Amino acid sequence: MVQGQELEGQAREEAGEAWGLAPEGTVYVLPAAQKYRIKPEHPVLRSSALNATGIWSENRKVDALEDELLANHKRYLERKALYSSLGYDVDKERAFILEKAQPLYGDILEAGTGKGHFALELAKAGYSFTTFDISETEQAFAKLNLRYFGLENQVDFRIENGESLSFKDKSYDVIFSVNTLHHLTNPCKVIDEFLRVLSFKGKFVLSDFTREGLVLMDKIHASEGNKHEVGKTTLADVERYLTGKGFRITKANSKFQEVLITYRPCLPAGRN
Repeated sequence: MVQGQELEGQAREEAGEAWGLAPEGTVYVLPAAQKYRIKPEHPVLRSSALNATGIWSENRKVDALEDELLANHKRYLERKALYSSLGYDVDKERAFILEKAQPLYGDILEAGTGKGHFALELAKAGYSFTTFDISETEQAFAKLNLRYFGLENQVDFRIENGESLSFKDKSYDVIFSVNTLHHLTNPCKVIDEFLRVLSFKGKFVLSDFTREGLVLMDKIHASEGNKHEVGKTTLADVERYLTGKGFRITKANSKFQEVLITYRPCLPAGRN
């Protein structure tokens, strides 16, 4: 290294600012167009400059994540407000489903994460669980919702196709599917998969909109310039399908939600 030679480094550009070092070693922010000079006889200062650049870069990432969290939460609140303006209380309806599903035990699976409304309700109640969705885009919103409330560590997010799940047989004790049925193309195939992964002593909690709930959803989608697509299979169809297989069912209803709680047939003595 030649004594006295000055090394000139290009300032790192991002958002119009870059980190640099003053000759005495003070870290400061430079305009992006400027350059900074670090003498070779001060390798510690050079290292400090690079470390400061890395810290600044990490801080920028944190700031970007915080902005994304806030923007997503704003959308979440706006969506809830839209539902509320039409008489549908998201929190109240999710709490109703959770109350009717009690008691919860063992390993819990949520089928159809969506934007995370029910996942948030479960996590706020203190449960740890697995949730899956076929859409990474939808689940990304859910992850941000859970992260905003500091609850993401309670949830194992998975991308799965409900018609062919990767989970082992009888691996979950409680399975929730909330407002997903009316979206399914092959509902019986999906339900058979849920029953495959349901434990012997488990229960399957299936909820979807009542007729009034579906009318409300049609209005919400229309207000956003969309059409709410609804399949032909209803909860009544699913109830007949499950009772035909010998499952026991209890039911509950609110104004906007129907709930079916399904249990396996009574087992002979000595079976688990």
